[in-house]
Order: sequence, then structure tokens, then C-alpha cells
Amino acid sequence: MKVLTLEVEKMMADSLAGEIFACHECDHFYYYELIPVGAKANCQHCGNLLYRHIPDSLNRSLALYFTALVLYLIANVFPFLSLELGGRVVENILFSSGWAMYELGMGELGVLIILTSILFPFIVIAGMLYLLIPARMGTVAPFMAQVYRIVNSIVPWSLVGVFMLGVLIAIVKLQDLANVITGPSLIALALLLVVYTAARASFDPHDLWSLTGHSSSGISSDDIANHKILNCHTCGFLSRHTGEHQNCLRCTSPLHHRKHNSIEATWALLAAACVLLIPANVYPVMTVIRFG
Repeated sequence: MKVLTLEVEKMMADSLAGEIFACHECDHFYYYELIPVGAKANCQHCGNLLYRHIPDSLNRSLALYFTALVLYLIANVFPFLSLELGGRVVENILFSSGWAMYELGMGELGVLIILTSILFPFIVIAGMLYLLIPARMGTVAPFMAQVYRIVNSIVPWSLVGVFMLGVLIAIVKLQDLANVITGPSLIALALLLVVYTAARASFDPHDLWSLTGHSSSGISSDDIANHKILNCHTCGFLSRHTGEHQNCLRCTSPLHHRKHNSIEATWALLAAACVLLIPANVYPVMTVIRFG
């Protein structure tokens, strides 16, 4: 990996300028180089991962997302947990968790559970299949940029792992009250977590963006030296700064040098998290009432 410094910018040919890209974290400029299979390139300035060489990324991620879709359907159709108490068996499906919160007067928490554990994972899986199937055929899906932006923004809020952790804790607590019977849905959800994570790790966005035909070949070393380059933080495409409000030519995301007031917002959110951490660890998570 070679750093694009001001001393070497003038020595780079125009053909090489077409492959210039910037670090997502610190905007340090580099150009692509071929690396061995399984290797990764890190930023020499901040240590952030720049890109990896994932072999057969398109086929692997497509197969894994198809598997994730099958597991998702099983997890939402078949019984999730069954409780046996006094000869009576009550079956629950995955959706029952959010609905139970609504019936207990905690509708906001129920909506949050349904969104982060059911709806958002489905949008990510379905959206990725929508993008990957045409890409596998060498074409670009309609509204590819918009769909990718939606999926990319939802991924951090797809919290299947957090939900699974909560289920495991609930099973341990309920063992003292009733006989807990795990259903096929719980097993499918556990497998979904593994496959979903593997699918995200196997996906290389460059496989999609290479089909769009967009190129940064118009970027010159003078533009870089004069700080006239905007790096899209969604797809990594470089655009020449015109001094006006701009959207990325490749994915239509709004462009900006850095996020406005990012330091202040980060400190405010960090302070709020520290405050909320105290009652979250001091007050009871749940209260179990047993009769007899």
C-alpha cells in the first residue's frame, strides 16, 4: 500500500488517478493495488481497514443471503418457545415477543423489538438479494443506489444478536417457573445469526459498484493537493468539490467533508450513555412473582 502524498502526486499518471480512493475514517488518499487472496489493506494513517480481497465474494454472499432468507422464514413461522406449566402448553412465535409487550402496556418497547429483530433484518436480507441477483447476472438492479443506501443505513439497527442474548437470559430465568421447550424457530434464529454475520463478512461492495460504470478518472493530483475532493461515506466514490451542495454521482448520498458538529454530538451521546448506564445496572431488569 502506497500513500498518496504531495511529493508523489505529480508523478502519478492520469490512468492511475482513475483508481484513487480515500480512507473512510480519515480521508487519507491511496490508490488501489492488487493484494493476495484473503489479505487486507489498512490505512497507514489511522489503521482503518481499507479493503479486503475476498475470493468469489459475489457468489458466496449471494448463497449466504439465500440461506439467511430461508432461516428467517423458518424462524418467523414455526414455534419459538413453548412453556409447559401445570399440564398446559403455551406456544409462542417470534412475533409474540413484541405483541406481548404491547399487551402489557409497553407498546413502544414492543415496536422496537419488532423493528430491530424482525422487520429490519428482513429488509437487509431482501435488499441484498435484490442487489446481488442482478449483479450475479452482470447487470445493475433498478434503483440500486437507493436500495443500497437504505440497506446500509438499516444494518446497524438489525439487532438479531441482541435479541438472541435476551432470549437466552429469559430461558434461564423461566426454568424455575415452567418447563421451557425450545422450538425449531429458536434453532433457526441461532443459525440465522451465524449465517447473517457470515454474509455481511463475505460481501465486497466493489462487486456492485464496479457494474455502474462510474469512475474517478476525472480526479487530478491538483484537486487532491488543493483539498477539492469530497469522499462519499456511503460508497467511497470521489467527487470534485464545486462549492455547492452536492450528491454523490454513484449512490446519490449527500456529500460533505466531515459531519457537522460531529465531536459535539459524539460527546453528548457518550455522556447520555454514561448516565443511562447507571440505572441500567442498578435497577432490576425484571421482577418474577411466584404463587405458592
